[in-house]
Amino acid sequence: MHGRPLHQEGGSIQSYSTFYFFSTALAVGSISILPLVPASLFGRRFFLLVGLIAILFFVFALVSRELAMEPLYLCSMGFLILYEITIPAHPEADHSEEAEKPPSLQRTSSTLLLALAILAAWSGLARESLGVSAQLHIQDLRGTGIASSAVCLLSFVSSALLLGFSLVSMILGHWYLVSRKLSFQPLKLISGLLCLAVAARALVIVAAAFEQDEYWTQSFSGGLTQYLLSGGLFVACRLSLGVLLPAILAVLAWRCAKLESNQSATGILYVLVAFVFFGEILSKHFLANQGLVL
Repeated sequence: MHGRPLHQEGGSIQSYSTFYFFSTALAVGSISILPLVPASLFGRRFFLLVGLIAILFFVFALVSRELAMEPLYLCSMGFLILYEITIPAHPEADHSEEAEKPPSLQRTSSTLLLALAILAAWSGLARESLGVSAQLHIQDLRGTGIASSAVCLLSFVSSALLLGFSLVSMILGHWYLVSRKLSFQPLKLISGLLCLAVAARALVIVAAAFEQDEYWTQSFSGGLTQYLLSGGLFVACRLSLGVLLPAILAVLAWRCAKLESNQSATGILYVLVAFVFFGEILSKHFLANQGLVL
């Protein structure tokens, strides 16, 4: 396949890896969903788990890029660590002596730290997406067409939201299996927003395809069969397994949540997460190795 790699041997452009893009998007997206989850229902452990997952993926991203990480991501990780330390227990959801204590400054500081972590994470994602777009323009030596800065930013944003909603909704569904007395309203809300996240991701891909039309024209110049045999099969897998199937599964999970069938919804969400992760890893691979927004 034709392309414009971000990293060239001996070049001055700083390299990005597939796993770096995936890890940062997952970390940013997952913590962004936390304000939508009522702490009074799900308790301290839910937020500890999601926060820990985000911190781990920030660490993985840091290691995968040999410590050359976006500074704002590091700030977000620092705020997240402090947030994990200060998360208060909730009397309605947690059963401990700590949970019996009345609300204090700890609750306010914890909320503020989460807000700062989310703000730093999204600022880092926006800055890095614009930096990647600038590098792609520098590398567009053959003039084969690249996505604009706006579409590149929307791609980063939609990817993070899709990963975040899919992961958090799956963990949320699992929580219902453990505690069956929970209200289904949060699961209905998150699964419904997951459907919108898949739709937004698909629209961004369509917009990027229009802006990269010269690339696709060259790719299909030899015919569909030749394109599929030369690497197009991975593009087909990215679109079918990473967008089409998650869209169908998201709607099914949302309908199950509306019917308050938590076991069915959770099972569907487990499968959805696997497909979304696979599709987004392929998407990041195309971006990191070919400069293709997909």
